[in-house]
Amino acid sequence: MRQLMALGLLVMSWAIAPTAEVFVLSTGNASVDAAIQTALINGGHTVNFGPTLQTFDGTIPPTTQVVYIPAEPNWSGDMPAAAQTALVNWLNAGAGRGLITTEWVIWMNGVGRFRTLGTVFPADYAGSYR
Repeated sequence: MRQLMALGLLVMSWAIAPTAEVFVLSTGNASVDAAIQTALINGGHTVNFGPTLQTFDGTIPPTTQVVYIPAEPNWSGDMPAAAQTALVNWLNAGAGRGLITTEWVIWMNGVGRFRTLGTVFPADYAGSYR
């Protein structure tokens, strides 16, 4: 799984600005976070890690260009509503800002989480993962 995630991130890194500063919400798993960091750095990006999505308070480093919410092994809980609002406001505050999510994050929105942040997701939940 770690290799697949790293490959996906390497592909993703080609889609964003060549030297973007990426703020990554931690998965809570050190080896997965390390694979994410390595893939993004190898793609030429600067990486800053934040807390897990459940403990994120909406504070984004000022030089961030892209926020990445990865799939994580702990799906309990939701991002606090105030943090979701802060992230939506950050995205809408200026050109050149982006949000990257995963299919699992979109799925979480479809089952009742990320209600505020889901309004800016690039895709909609379309059914069960089974």
